[in-house]
Amino acid sequence: MGYKSISKMVTVTPGQTITIRLSDDSRQLDNVEVTAKKRHTNALPAIVGHKLGNARARWCQLSGKTARNRARRKLGKHRVTPLPKPVIQGMHSSRILLMNNGVRLESQSWGADHAPELDYTGSSMVEVVKGAECIRYGFGAMGGVVLLNDAELPYGQKHPVLHSNVNAGYDTNARGVSTSASVESGYGNLGLRVHGMYTRGGDYRTADYVLNNTGYNTISLSAQAGYRGRKFTATFFTSLYYQRSGIYYASKISDLSQLIKRFEYGRPSPETIFPFSYRIKPPFQQSQHVTMKGEVKWNINENHRIDFTLSFQENLRQGLRIAKRHSGAGFPYRTLF
Repeated sequence: MGYKSISKMVTVTPGQTITIRLSDDSRQLDNVEVTAKKRHTNALPAIVGHKLGNARARWCQLSGKTARNRARRKLGKHRVTPLPKPVIQGMHSSRILLMNNGVRLESQSWGADHAPELDYTGSSMVEVVKGAECIRYGFGAMGGVVLLNDAELPYGQKHPVLHSNVNAGYDTNARGVSTSASVESGYGNLGLRVHGMYTRGGDYRTADYVLNNTGYNTISLSAQAGYRGRKFTATFFTSLYYQRSGIYYASKISDLSQLIKRFEYGRPSPETIFPFSYRIKPPFQQSQHVTMKGEVKWNINENHRIDFTLSFQENLRQGLRIAKRHSGAGFPYRTLF
């Protein structure tokens, strides 16, 4: 439905009114046919993402960064600020499945401000799976799957071997220090690996003032032991992850009018600006995540194998705020278990 075009020369004189009438121009569109040809293939859909063969060496370049920034840089994913979660094509939280050594992380559907309780520095291979291949991982993988796996234990050594790796980094803004170390050993059918990570940072700052109570503190420990025979393989993995992160004092806003006043003022109130400190006071969030996994594989013959896997995880997250009746003291306002 439209109108026909008109081309006409008009001489306009003062006080003259010109009326132009357009004629209707109705047209009926033909039907549109969309055809496609299905291609049959036996190959699985491609896995999109990075496979890091020597990930620990490359983590050294980002040791001073937080875990969420490492994920953004190394996993090839998009991140929506200020969301501290992996984001794949706009999906996050319960739509993205995180797998740590075959154990799915079950604590990412609580809220948008809960970053993954994972130590990326201990992973030797990181993969991002998207598309139809996600179906094999069950529910919660609509947007994609992030797989983090350790390298195979050093089995089959004729003599006892011991390998170690140490990384360190520094964050200039928050004066943060990050260190990670791994030790692995193997002899015959036995293998063992121990990994640890520690990060600590103080208040972040802008060009003009300090963002007080934005420090962070993270401790992570993990261990893996295994036995591999001719037809029988058994492994045990356990990890402990603890993190505490402060909440910026001036980020607490009670109503819209207070938010507008903050914008008009252009910077936080002078009462909320203090000298730099590593101390994390209420309000802050802290989380503790424990993972254990046992796996047994029995190769009956070339065509048959039995796999038995048992895993356990426990996640405790607390948010603490300042109690008015006790200045400086904190009490839990939210506990998720």
